[in-house]
Amino acid sequence: MHERRILAGAEATPLVALDASEPADLEALDRAVRAAASLCVHLAPGAGCAVLLPGSRAPAMLDARLRAWPVLHARFATVGSGAPTRLPSRSAGLRGSVFWVTARAPGHQAIPRIAGGGRHYLVSAFEPVAGASFEVAGCFGTATSVRGKARPRAVA
Repeated sequence: MHERRILAGAEATPLVALDASEPADLEALDRAVRAAASLCVHLAPGAGCAVLLPGSRAPAMLDARLRAWPVLHARFATVGSGAPTRLPSRSAGLRGSVFWVTARAPGHQAIPRIAGGGRHYLVSAFEPVAGASFEVAGCFGTATSVRGKARPRAVA
């Protein structure tokens, strides 16, 4: 039984998805790209992470030793405004946390409906009204429900 838990934990790879469609402005897009790249470098040393960039049909894998980082870093450098990022049809198999990074203006932000066992975060180039769970590269991360709406924070 102990071995089953180890295997289940190994499958909980986080996904960092960058949505570069309809950015509020170029500065917001730049912050979103930097935030997505920073999340990848931060998350990968644990158990690796999956990275979904605009125009990709499937996530690229970044292992704990960051061996794919040079190629991914170059791809981040060429990201521009474009078509919406689409989760692969197999996203229902996601078990880890999902970080949906966007440069869209407030009010136009939502992560697609995602099934999975991990936490889901909307990482925005704009500070949310209710506050953020974390900040990275000038962007703000907020825990969301699976349906993509921000969870209200408790007020003490």
